[in-house]
Amino acid sequence: MKWVLIAMALACVLPLAGWLRGNPRETPKIWMLVGFLTLQVGPLHMFMAIDSWAGMWPGYTQGVEISLLDLIILAIYISLPRGKDSLPFRFAIAFYFFAVLLSVFQASLPRAALFYPWQLARVFFVYAVVTKACADPRVTTSLLKGMAMGLFLAACEAIWERFGLGQLQTSGGYSSQNYLGLMSHFVVFPFFALLLVGELGWFAIMTPLAGMLTAILT
Repeated sequence: MKWVLIAMALACVLPLAGWLRGNPRETPKIWMLVGFLTLQVGPLHMFMAIDSWAGMWPGYTQGVEISLLDLIILAIYISLPRGKDSLPFRFAIAFYFFAVLLSVFQASLPRAALFYPWQLARVFFVYAVVTKACADPRVTTSLLKGMAMGLFLAACEAIWERFGLGQLQTSGGYSSQNYLGLMSHFVVFPFFALLLVGELGWFAIMTPLAGMLTAILT
């Protein structure tokens, strides 16, 4: 059944890519969804594991996973026109990835050691697609707004955990309050920078406040 679901999910990539190519006006919406899903670790963070060691492996990466976000990013990549600009930091990325792969051959459990290179490949692919897509100025704004909405949801969860469940250090749906704090920084600092340069929109004002709230509650 797992392989059937993975095949069905992959089969949806090309139709989504075709729809995105034929509906450029919907670009901001899909990138807001990408930004929102980036911060989701709860029920909305849907993923499948091709090889899962969950519960059997103490490491941070516990399998070869494919998430809903990965498939959306793949569809966006297929839908984007070919660009002429080269990807920044290609050498640094390749060098780091090569060093990580070398460590696999020295590991006592090479199969488990491959989980991290797979995760890195996913991260680098997202980076490459976002970099290419940001040639459209709408993408950057939409991506940040989606991430802000993800932070708003985490702040609401943190409020419930503190006052509804009585937790002293809330995690906002994450496995640890430290993860919540780290993720909030990736959202708060860009919006705070926009606020400093005079951007007085609703998102620029409320996002740093949501970050301050999560920091207090953790």
